[in-house]
Amino acid sequence: MPLKQVWQSLPLRMPLAEGQYRNPYSSKKTDGLTNVANNLFDLVDPICGLATEYSGSAASFARTYRRILDCISPSSSNISQLKKKYEETYLYTMHFEYPLIESTPYDWYATASMYARVKVGPPTSKDATFIKIGANKDESIEFEGFMVRIIRPWFDFSLFNMNWCVEGYDEGSISPGAYTYEGDDPIMPLVPSSLVIEKDNDGLYLKAVISTVLPKTPKKSMNIALPLAVASKVQAGMMRKMPNTMQLQLQNKPLRPVLLVDKFNNPV
Repeated sequence: MPLKQVWQSLPLRMPLAEGQYRNPYSSKKTDGLTNVANNLFDLVDPICGLATEYSGSAASFARTYRRILDCISPSSSNISQLKKKYEETYLYTMHFEYPLIESTPYDWYATASMYARVKVGPPTSKDATFIKIGANKDESIEFEGFMVRIIRPWFDFSLFNMNWCVEGYDEGSISPGAYTYEGDDPIMPLVPSSLVIEKDNDGLYLKAVISTVLPKTPKKSMNIALPLAVASKVQAGMMRKMPNTMQLQLQNKPLRPVLLVDKFNNPV
């Protein structure tokens, strides 16, 4: 039986400025604004852990996914196709680049508010629509608003049906494929798939994030030599304040190796 999606409320609902999400670039609206599309990327890209409340980490889901593709062994034509699919969705702004993230509905910021009630519960619940990690019993959550589905054209679930490994990472250490885990925090257990937006006279608020549990990975372990991931200096939050000349200088410098355990993002 497939796992249900996970509901993670924010400790305090987050205000969203409508103007920051109006008229984004998308695959169907190429005259939209790339900087607005980046605002949506920033909102949903942080990796979230298996916890009761949503608290996005500093690690980027998009960059972690790409780093996994770079570190997988054995490599194959299928993996090459996934890398190509990722690169084909890149958007470029003045200071940085990022893969496209879209939403349904496209103009969700203008969507009419409606009353909604959802049932959340523990992993053992048979009736809950969504799982709430740490819950002891089913509960109903009510709100005035709507849900926004997140689309990542570059992300392919077929990766998780392939046989692959990353040296030094046991089965389940990247994603446990479950609501709970033992040992160190998994690197990428969930992928945010929907936003729960509240709407009132004061504006828009992010109330909760609904995430999909990723299947258990890697599929197998191999005792082989595999180069460590390479630390990219082009990281979210770092390049946005750098002039283009500085970006080019950084990109031309030798890059240091990193371990996957540092979320594929932060050089050690």
